[in-house]
Amino acid sequence: MPVTKRLATRCTLLFLFIGVLCTATHQAHASLGFQAISPDELKMTSDPQAPGAPAIILFRQVDRDDNIHTPHEDNYFRIKILTEEGRKHADIEIPFLKENENVVALKARTIRPDGSVANFDGKVFEKYLLKGRLEGRQLKVLAKTFTLPDVQVGSIIEYSYTIDYGEYTLFNSQWVLSDELFTKKAVFTLKPFNDDKDGGTWIRTTLPQASESRIERAGKLKLSDTGDLEGKLSITYVGLEAMYRRLEEQHADEAARKKYLEDGLKEQIEAGTEVDLTNKPDWTSSETPLVAEFDLKIPGWASGSGRRVMIPAAIFTAGEKNVFDHAQRAYAIYFEYPHLKADDVTVELPAGWQVSSVPPPQNQDGHVILYTLKVDQSPGTVRLTRKFTVDFMMLEAKYYTALRNFFQVVRTGDGEQIVLQPGEIHASN
Repeated sequence: MPVTKRLATRCTLLFLFIGVLCTATHQAHASLGFQAISPDELKMTSDPQAPGAPAIILFRQVDRDDNIHTPHEDNYFRIKILTEEGRKHADIEIPFLKENENVVALKARTIRPDGSVANFDGKVFEKYLLKGRLEGRQLKVLAKTFTLPDVQVGSIIEYSYTIDYGEYTLFNSQWVLSDELFTKKAVFTLKPFNDDKDGGTWIRTTLPQASESRIERAGKLKLSDTGDLEGKLSITYVGLEAMYRRLEEQHADEAARKKYLEDGLKEQIEAGTEVDLTNKPDWTSSETPLVAEFDLKIPGWASGSGRRVMIPAAIFTAGEKNVFDHAQRAYAIYFEYPHLKADDVTVELPAGWQVSSVPPPQNQDGHVILYTLKVDQSPGTVRLTRKFTVDFMMLEAKYYTALRNFFQVVRTGDGEQIVLQPGEIHASN
């Protein structure tokens, strides 16, 4: 079965905080065993609610326990194979985060069309699904993989497993309800964390505004007559942007934290970049912004064309470069939280250089997503200001085309060039 929608890109997930079915719900936990074989399910050849589906989820159960000592989540899937294409769902992938999760107590079986059972007793493998950095944060996503035996058209496959979470750690309880396959029935239960004898209290939190989770980049840079861009840059992480970075690096040493911030900056610039963190950010606070100061050099930032030199109107654009490239999308679009990126960079030009032309200002308002870009010129300098705001967490798939078009406008605006006229000596050379 393809990777479930439990994981995806920091560009892509909605975490639903649900307290609908809690510990009072009298349900068997997923890890306690398989369901009885149903003759009606064995005879099923299609489902009117999912016409033409290669397979459907007959039943899914998730039982979550957020106690501080042994937090875990039991999962159970029961899937009907309806067509030859549906047999691919015999290949199971169970994703998990390497740093603080593990998949244990795995059980699986195939119920053949005649009702006989083939228990899974094969080998479970482990592979990387994703390894790298995402917006400056280290991310390692693995999967337990295995293949169920003797899966035929008409078979039912079942598997259950437990995800163990790190002890003495608080987790945000989260479920993604949608799946690649149509789901006939699902049950979700939650035993919430509490630290008092009365069992704790449910509270409702508001959706944070994008302005509360910001990345602010401010720089004073100098363009050399050979086209290199160099100078000082300060990045301020506010709200959730600071919190996630502090959590990511809470056990790292100073050298690892330095590299983490430097790599995060390099990822936002398309050209090859030389970066050196020059201050010691405050990693211990939970309230104040996380501020990082850098010496920055971008060799060959300017490009020449005859007697003209051109530089991009925006610098930190790699984060939006390849987002939503695909023309179609079947599922809703998820962001981890609303956020804002704001850039304010002044570039000092070489002596004698003039600004020939600047691109027109951009001011795109998509209501829940906004983009502005402006270039101001004054004698010897240009000032580049850019703001990109995502003010939602989930968007239905029917709005994907509009969102994709918006990102294309962003990429076009970021690709605009400032045209410079070098001084006479440089031009003659």
